[in-house]
Order: sequence, then structure tokens, then C-alpha cells
Amino acid sequence: MASSVKAILRKKQNQDGTYPIAIRVTIERKTTYIYIGYNVHENEWDTKTQCVKKKYPNSERLNNLIIPSINY
Repeated sequence: MASSVKAILRKKQNQDGTYPIAIRVTIERKTTYIYIGYNVHENEWDTKTQCVKKKYPNSERLNNLIIPSINY
């Protein structure tokens, strides 16, 4: 049973111009998205490291919420 967990920025933009952060869980080719309740602008998200950039306020706190989830 192969599984994958990854933090992503969804591409559907909110009305205020931000994008929701979600944890994508894939188990046996079935994907589920778990939204963590935080929204960021696209330029505040680092796709390579799957975390929030330092210019976002409280970025350290938000990254500590995301990183344990993807290191499952």
C-alpha cells in the first residue's frame, strides 16, 4: 500500500485574492484534500519546499503546522 502526503496551494482563488492551503493525501490512487483553514497569496507560497515564505506574518507558526503533517 503506497501512500503520499503533500502540502499544496489550491488553484481556486478566493474572493479576496488568496488561495487556500490544503494537505493532499493519496492512498491507493484515491486522493483527498484536507483544508487547514489558512489562506495565503500566491507569492507567499514556496512550491519547492511546500511551505510559507518568511514574508508572510506568522510564517514560522504556520510552517510548524504544515511540516509535521507532510512528514507522516
